[in-house]
Amino acid sequence: MLKEQNKFPEDAQYLMEELSGFNYTQLQLHRNEIVPNDIMHKFRDGVVKLGMDVPVQYILGYAYFLNRNFTVNENVLIPRQDTEEMVQKIIDDHSAKNESICDIGTGSGIIAISLGIAFPDDDILATDISAEALKVAQLNADNYQANNVYFQQSDLFKEIKSQQFDVIVSNPPYIAEDEKKRHGSKCY
Repeated sequence: MLKEQNKFPEDAQYLMEELSGFNYTQLQLHRNEIVPNDIMHKFRDGVVKLGMDVPVQYILGYAYFLNRNFTVNENVLIPRQDTEEMVQKIIDDHSAKNESICDIGTGSGIIAISLGIAFPDDDILATDISAEALKVAQLNADNYQANNVYFQQSDLFKEIKSQQFDVIVSNPPYIAEDEKKRHGSKCY
Protein backbone atom coordinates (compact mmCIF):
# COMPACT_ATOMS: atom_id res chain seq x y z
CA MET A 1 0.00 0.00 0.00
CA LEU A 2 2.74 2.46 0.90
CA LYS A 3 4.71 1.66 -2.26
CA GLU A 4 1.62 2.39 -4.33
CA GLN A 5 1.41 5.82 -2.66
CA ASN A 6 5.13 6.45 -3.30
CA LYS A 7 5.79 6.29 0.45
CA PHE A 8 8.54 4.43 2.28
CA PRO A 9 7.65 0.85 3.27
CA GLU A 10 10.76 0.89 5.47
CA ASP A 11 8.85 3.21 7.80
CA ALA A 12 6.18 0.51 8.28
CA GLN A 13 8.89 -2.02 9.03
CA TYR A 14 10.46 0.34 11.57
CA LEU A 15 7.03 0.92 13.10
CA MET A 16 6.49 -2.83 13.53
CA GLU A 17 9.97 -3.27 15.01
CA GLU A 18 9.31 -0.58 17.58
CA LEU A 19 5.78 -1.76 18.41
CA SER A 20 6.79 -5.40 18.73
CA GLY A 21 10.17 -4.89 20.37
CA PHE A 22 11.72 -7.18 17.74
CA ASN A 23 14.59 -6.21 15.49
CA TYR A 24 14.49 -7.07 11.77
CA THR A 25 15.98 -10.56 12.23
CA GLN A 26 13.62 -11.38 15.09
CA LEU A 27 10.65 -10.24 13.00
CA GLN A 28 11.73 -12.61 10.23
CA LEU A 29 12.07 -15.49 12.69
CA HIS A 30 8.58 -14.81 14.09
CA ARG A 31 6.85 -13.86 10.82
CA ASN A 32 4.49 -16.85 10.86
CA GLU A 33 3.24 -16.13 14.37
CA ILE A 34 0.03 -14.27 15.11
CA VAL A 35 0.60 -10.63 15.96
CA PRO A 36 -1.12 -9.62 19.22
CA ASN A 37 -4.29 -7.58 18.64
CA ASP A 38 -3.05 -4.45 20.42
CA ILE A 39 0.10 -4.34 18.30
CA MET A 40 -1.80 -5.08 15.08
CA HIS A 41 -4.30 -2.31 15.83
CA LYS A 42 -1.51 0.24 16.49
CA PHE A 43 0.32 -0.95 13.39
CA ARG A 44 -2.70 -0.58 11.09
CA ASP A 45 -3.47 2.88 12.48
CA GLY A 46 0.19 3.78 12.04
CA VAL A 47 0.33 2.62 8.43
CA VAL A 48 -2.70 4.78 7.62
CA LYS A 49 -0.93 7.75 9.21
CA LEU A 50 2.25 6.95 7.27
CA GLY A 51 0.11 7.13 4.14
CA MET A 52 -0.90 10.65 5.22
CA ASP A 53 2.78 11.64 5.60
CA VAL A 54 2.83 11.57 9.40
CA PRO A 55 6.43 10.78 10.43
CA VAL A 56 6.86 7.44 12.19
CA GLN A 57 8.38 9.20 15.20
CA TYR A 58 5.19 11.22 15.70
CA ILE A 59 3.15 8.02 15.41
CA LEU A 60 5.31 6.37 18.07
CA GLY A 61 5.54 9.53 20.18
CA TYR A 62 9.29 9.31 20.53
CA ALA A 63 12.59 9.56 18.68
CA TYR A 64 16.09 8.40 19.52
CA PHE A 65 18.93 10.85 20.01
CA LEU A 66 22.42 9.86 21.16
CA ASN A 67 21.05 6.45 22.19
CA ARG A 68 18.33 7.99 24.34
CA ASN A 69 14.58 8.04 23.83
CA PHE A 70 12.95 11.51 23.70
CA THR A 71 9.28 12.39 23.51
CA VAL A 72 8.30 14.13 20.26
CA ASN A 73 5.02 15.29 18.83
CA GLU A 74 3.75 17.69 16.19
CA ASN A 75 4.86 20.65 18.34
CA VAL A 76 8.56 19.85 17.89
CA LEU A 77 10.84 18.78 15.09
CA ILE A 78 12.27 15.29 14.87
CA PRO A 79 16.01 15.29 15.62
CA ARG A 80 18.35 14.53 12.75
CA GLN A 81 21.69 12.78 12.55
CA ASP A 82 23.56 16.02 11.90
CA THR A 83 22.22 17.39 15.19
CA GLU A 84 23.72 14.40 17.00
CA GLU A 85 27.05 15.15 15.34
CA MET A 86 26.84 18.80 16.42
CA VAL A 87 26.09 17.86 20.04
CA GLN A 88 28.91 15.30 20.05
CA LYS A 89 31.27 18.03 18.81
CA ILE A 90 30.18 20.31 21.67
CA ILE A 91 30.76 17.46 24.14
CA ASP A 92 34.18 16.72 22.67
CA ASP A 93 35.20 20.40 22.77
CA HIS A 94 33.91 21.06 26.31
CA SER A 95 36.51 22.57 28.60
CA ALA A 96 37.47 21.13 31.96
CA LYS A 97 35.70 23.96 33.79
CA ASN A 98 31.97 24.34 34.26
CA GLU A 99 30.35 26.25 31.44
CA SER A 100 27.16 28.21 30.99
CA ILE A 101 25.32 27.09 27.88
CA CYS A 102 22.38 28.61 26.01
CA ASP A 103 20.30 26.57 23.55
CA ILE A 104 18.21 28.86 21.34
CA GLY A 105 15.15 27.22 19.75
CA THR A 106 15.33 24.11 21.91
CA GLY A 107 12.22 22.37 20.55
CA SER A 108 12.06 18.97 22.28
CA GLY A 109 15.08 19.93 24.39
CA ILE A 110 17.31 17.20 23.02
CA ILE A 111 20.38 19.39 22.67
CA ALA A 112 20.12 21.07 26.07
CA ILE A 113 19.20 17.85 27.87
CA SER A 114 21.95 15.82 26.22
CA LEU A 115 24.46 18.48 27.25
CA GLY A 116 22.92 18.63 30.72
CA ILE A 117 23.36 14.90 31.13
CA ALA A 118 26.94 15.03 29.84
CA PHE A 119 27.81 18.00 32.08
CA PRO A 120 25.63 17.91 35.21
CA ASP A 121 27.53 20.82 36.82
CA ASP A 122 26.94 23.18 33.88
CA ASP A 123 24.03 25.63 33.89
CA ILE A 124 22.01 25.35 30.70
CA LEU A 125 19.32 27.78 29.57
CA ALA A 126 17.08 26.45 26.79
CA THR A 127 14.64 28.76 25.04
CA ASP A 128 11.92 28.45 22.46
CA ILE A 129 9.26 30.76 21.12
CA SER A 130 6.67 27.96 21.40
CA ALA A 131 5.07 27.26 24.77
CA GLU A 132 3.91 23.87 23.42
CA ALA A 133 7.47 22.92 22.46
CA LEU A 134 8.68 23.92 25.92
CA LYS A 135 6.12 21.55 27.48
CA VAL A 136 7.65 18.69 25.49
CA ALA A 137 11.16 19.81 26.43
CA GLN A 138 10.25 19.98 30.13
CA LEU A 139 8.77 16.47 29.94
CA ASN A 140 12.00 15.20 28.42
CA ALA A 141 14.11 17.01 31.03
CA ASP A 142 11.97 15.50 33.80
CA ASN A 143 12.35 12.03 32.27
CA TYR A 144 16.13 12.33 32.41
CA GLN A 145 16.22 14.33 35.65
CA ALA A 146 18.21 17.04 33.89
CA ASN A 147 17.91 19.42 36.81
CA ASN A 148 20.59 21.75 35.46
CA VAL A 149 18.53 22.62 32.37
CA TYR A 150 16.22 25.62 32.68
CA PHE A 151 13.56 26.58 30.16
CA GLN A 152 12.34 30.01 29.15
CA GLN A 153 9.93 31.13 26.46
CA SER A 154 11.68 33.61 24.21
CA ASP A 155 11.90 34.63 20.57
CA LEU A 156 15.63 34.17 20.03
CA PHE A 157 17.33 36.43 22.65
CA LYS A 158 14.42 38.85 23.23
CA GLU A 159 13.39 37.60 26.69
CA ILE A 160 16.84 36.52 27.89
CA LYS A 161 18.37 38.84 30.46
CA SER A 162 21.75 40.17 29.49
CA GLN A 163 24.38 37.65 30.54
CA GLN A 164 27.53 35.92 29.37
CA PHE A 165 27.43 32.35 27.99
CA ASP A 166 30.43 30.14 27.33
CA VAL A 167 28.54 28.25 24.62
CA ILE A 168 25.55 29.31 22.53
CA VAL A 169 24.03 26.59 20.42
CA SER A 170 21.10 26.69 18.03
CA ASN A 171 19.85 24.26 15.44
CA PRO A 172 16.88 26.07 13.94
CA PRO A 173 14.57 24.54 11.36
CA TYR A 174 15.97 24.76 7.88
CA ILE A 175 14.71 24.13 4.39
CA ALA A 176 16.79 22.07 2.00
CA GLU A 177 17.67 23.59 -1.38
CA ASP A 178 15.57 21.01 -3.26
CA GLU A 179 12.55 21.93 -1.12
CA LYS A 180 13.08 25.61 -1.96
CA LYS A 181 13.11 24.77 -5.66
CA ARG A 182 9.94 22.68 -5.40
CA HIS A 183 8.07 25.39 -3.51
CA GLY A 184 9.41 28.35 -5.47
CA SER A 185 9.27 31.84 -4.05
CA LYS A 186 6.82 30.93 -1.28
CA CYS A 187 9.65 29.39 0.72
CA TYR A 188 11.66 31.73 2.95
